[in-house]
Amino acid sequence: PLLSVAVMALNEEQNIGRFLRSVFVALEGLDAEVVLVDSGSTDGTVEVASQHPIHIYQVREDWPKGTGPVIYTAVLKSSGKYIHYIDADVEVDPGWFKCAVSYLDAHPDTAAVAGQWIHLGQTGGLVDRIQTHMEKLDQVKSGITGGPHLFRSEVLHETNFNPYLPGGIEIDLAIRLQAKGHVMERLPEPMLTHHDHPTNAWRFLVKAYKRYGRGIGYGMRYALSDSTLLRAYVKALRRRLLVVGWLVAISVSLLLWALLNTLWPVWIVLLAGIAAFAWPMLKSKSLVEGGFRRLRDIFWALGFMRGFLRRPRPVAGFPDDPILHKRGG
Repeated sequence: PLLSVAVMALNEEQNIGRFLRSVFVALEGLDAEVVLVDSGSTDGTVEVASQHPIHIYQVREDWPKGTGPVIYTAVLKSSGKYIHYIDADVEVDPGWFKCAVSYLDAHPDTAAVAGQWIHLGQTGGLVDRIQTHMEKLDQVKSGITGGPHLFRSEVLHETNFNPYLPGGIEIDLAIRLQAKGHVMERLPEPMLTHHDHPTNAWRFLVKAYKRYGRGIGYGMRYALSDSTLLRAYVKALRRRLLVVGWLVAISVSLLLWALLNTLWPVWIVLLAGIAAFAWPMLKSKSLVEGGFRRLRDIFWALGFMRGFLRRPRPVAGFPDDPILHKRGG
């Protein structure tokens, strides 16, 4: 096929039907396949998806958790010239796939493209406003961006992205592509509407810690063996790495306090961090939102540190076929 739509799903019974209907509208007239990888849903996700002409794979219960193994499996089972991986909690714009394929056909030096998306917050509360703000910032630039993209399949397969990452694999993949000199573009055309985000502030912070920070930290640990990739990581994450450095400095100053019985290193580091955080908070429309964003940065940095300290597993040892069974199609 020309295009493979690789779908990641976990307990998406409420979204999967709407998502697949939007996908098939957008695929009309294209030679395409849809590959769904379910990572252990306990609701009716697979049953609803089975009503559509798609390939469905379910990973084994003992398989590594997180987005890394799921995206890896979806790419492994996709056979199109182009591959678009995507979550199941969205609606695809009717014109997006044709637009993205046409752009890549016309720009052979571009490895991947993404478009614009709309975030439909559930409550209009603090977390929804911050998530919308983050997505708007992400969409004003090309380059190191998260979220779904449409890729050339040969680029994906030659990149050897890490299937063990518990999260943040989109950022890791973007960094790896750019380290190899590939170009990723953000187009002005609409791509999708995003429906589902956590509305609980604590869950939002935990997600920043577990899914994004820890995953990116683990990815950077792997990059220690590749100087080119490591430089690309540092360049892409330089602002966030400053927060990591601040937390490390706090730890060192507390150690000095315990050893030397002096508090001045602690106060210097704390005041420096407060000053660094205060300026972007004051620039925010709301001090509460600005403060919560900085708190999210700290949770991300804590997760990054935990992931970075984790022992790497050999990517070559990842099994070739982690599939329990296949339905549909």
